[in-house]
Amino acid sequence: MSLNTYLNDQRPNIFFNLGTMKFVFLVLINFYFLNTVQCGHQKIASACFTGKYEGITGTVTFTEKDSKIEVHVKITSGLNDTTGKYPYHVHDFAINSTGSCESAGEHLDPFGVGKVAGYVCNPQTPEKCEAGDLSGKHGPLPGTPSGSVTEKYTDRFISLSGTPTLQNGVIGRSLVLHTPHTELLVLTSSKENVGKRNEKEELVEIENC
Repeated sequence: MSLNTYLNDQRPNIFFNLGTMKFVFLVLINFYFLNTVQCGHQKIASACFTGKYEGITGTVTFTEKDSKIEVHVKITSGLNDTTGKYPYHVHDFAINSTGSCESAGEHLDPFGVGKVAGYVCNPQTPEKCEAGDLSGKHGPLPGTPSGSVTEKYTDRFISLSGTPTLQNGVIGRSLVLHTPHTELLVLTSSKENVGKRNEKEELVEIENC
């Protein structure tokens, strides 16, 4: 099978505007809703931003190779805010049928490192970061005058399959791209690290890729 041949059964991307908090939710990494292909022992998952909201267009591709994940982020337009950075993370769950942002859950964290008081993700020690904190481990996406950004890196703490003990697979979860200057109140204690979100939300569907 060609690596460019993908399944067509997808789920719409979701955009949320939570007052002063803006999120672009890209529901990907789900075999039922995501473009996926497997060629030999190589598994690939990919999805795209369609540009309907925030003008963001592009693709994010995850390729499983040699027990590692090669991540290719290729945003072709929309990241124009040069005054800030665009963080992005894998969250625990795919957004459910209600479309609630709360259904995405927290950052994927099978090792529980984010629940330690004073947790900070340091790219120099990625093994101590939440598995889903991609921008923490590899840097947030920068804003550029053209709005286009390309990033490539390898991540050894996530997979497209996961294991029963580590639960680090990203299939069936969601990827969240935050706009710069997002006002997110983080409550940190020895037991939890919770993002507090505005209860009022406006939900608009984005067209299929």
